[in-house]
Amino acid sequence: MAIQLLSTILGILLIISGMQLATNPIGTASTAPMLLAVVLLVEGVASLITWLLRKRGGYASPWALVGAALSAVLGVLILVSPTLQLDILTIIPYIMGGLVIICGLSNVMQGFKLNSLRQALPVKVNGIPWGLPVVFGVIMVLLGVVAVINPLGTLISMGVWIGIEVVVAGISLISFGMFA
Repeated sequence: MAIQLLSTILGILLIISGMQLATNPIGTASTAPMLLAVVLLVEGVASLITWLLRKRGGYASPWALVGAALSAVLGVLILVSPTLQLDILTIIPYIMGGLVIICGLSNVMQGFKLNSLRQALPVKVNGIPWGLPVVFGVIMVLLGVVAVINPLGTLISMGVWIGIEVVVAGISLISFGMFA
C-alpha cells in the first residue's frame, strides 16, 4: 500500500513538473543540464519503484531495471560534473532519444507480458489494461526516434520534449500505482 501511494505521488509530481517544463521551453533550455539531471534521477527512482512493484507481481522485465538504472546513473553523473554540464547541450537530443526509446520498449514489453500473464490465469483479473503500457510505449519509442533523427530540432524544442517525457512517465507511474 505504501509503495502504491508513493508511486502515485511521484507520478503526480512528474506530471506537474512535466507540464511546467513543456510550457516554458526557453527557461528549460537555459537550465537544461541541471533539470535533466534531476529529471533523470527522479525518473530512475520512480521506474525502480515500478520495477519492484512489477517484480512482486511476477512480471518484471530486466529492460525496465536497465532503464531505471541508466536514468539514475546519468542523473547523478550530470549533477556532479561541471564539465559534463557544459558539454551536455550537444548530446541532450541523443541522451533523451535513447532513454525515451528504452523506456518505451520497456513499456511495450511489459504490456505484452501483462497480457500473457492474464491469459494464463484461470480467472479474470481486474487491473490496468494491458494495451495501456503498449500504447504509451509506442508513443515513447516514436518520440525517441524523432529526437535522435533530428537533434537540432530536438535541442530547439528541448523543454517541450523533456516535459512530454516526464508527463508520460508520470501517467505510467500513476497507472501502475493505482492498479498494482
